[in-house]
Amino acid sequence: MAKLDQIIDDPSITPVIFNLHAAVGQGFARNLPEDVLLIQTYLSFLSTMTSDTELKKAASGIRITGVMDTATQDSILVYQTRMHGKGLGARPDGKVSPTNRARYGSYWFTLPMMSITVRKYCPHVWPRIDKIPGAQVAISQLVERELTGKSTTTV
Repeated sequence: MAKLDQIIDDPSITPVIFNLHAAVGQGFARNLPEDVLLIQTYLSFLSTMTSDTELKKAASGIRITGVMDTATQDSILVYQTRMHGKGLGARPDGKVSPTNRARYGSYWFTLPMMSITVRKYCPHVWPRIDKIPGAQVAISQLVERELTGKSTTTV
């Protein structure tokens, strides 16, 4: 289950991020629905804000469902490849892992980089990621739970 968490190595970058419970992506990633939903939300939004045609193309097939699919997997890899090419990210592995640190040495972890970039484009709503363009109802439930401590889901 995704959760609001603090960055401990450099809180000046962004004091909080939405963290994952388990890895999302290829390989041995658990791909828990709420974690996948968070990554799909980020990638879908970031693809609308970038001029990177390869990321736009990869992310155009993302449906924000919380289910890992080829479009989400491809978009993770493209995003990581772009960050690596700019000298910001480590070698792409196609997986976004939970972390409470922004960097490992000089390399950014994927999740904090995504969070920081979303915050850069939407500082007026951060951390209300349910208010970014294209956010789905399910992400609103996550945000409400984490910011208020109250679950809005019904059983």
